Amino acid sequence: MASKPTKGKDGEAPEETTKQLLHGNKCLEKEAQDTQEQSQSYLSCGAKLRHDPPDMLITLNDQNRQDLAQIQAQQEELIPRYTSKEQEVRSALQDTEASASLLDTELEQLEPYKEHKVQAEQKVKALEKELRVTRIRCAEETHAIRSQRWMGSGAAWSRGSCPCPWQWGEMGWAF
Repeated sequence: MASKPTKGKDGEAPEETTKQLLHGNKCLEKEAQDTQEQSQSYLSCGAKLRHDPPDMLITLNDQNRQDLAQIQAQQEELIPRYTSKEQEVRSALQDTEASASLLDTELEQLEPYKEHKVQAEQKVKALEKELRVTRIRCAEETHAIRSQRWMGSGAAWSRGSCPCPWQWGEMGWAF
């Protein structure tokens, strides 16, 4: 006949209760080990502190006060230096602004001359164009006169009167 599994007070099988108890025991052992490690760490820190002289222990507040005092000393040293540099820069800026203002005034005074310059440039361009046209006309007229004289000299050639270079002056040719 098969034996019936016995149940504990809570109605659970004894194997399950045993597993739960073993698991709980392992957790407790791990916590105990962690606590022991923390205790050892605390004790070693305490031993270190006992070996250090009492003035070696600096609180965070003391450290902050020292840092603040150092920063204030640096500030007192830097403020005059940068104040003088600021004055130099301000002076240079004022000089530059004065120079720019003077240049603006000079530019305003030169503005009427700018219009005269533009007008003069336009007049020069017009005169250059007129000069080119005049040169072209002069060249055309000179060419026409020379070709008429050349044609006239051909008639003199046929009559037997040769327009030799020594006679060119007589004919009105001027080269």
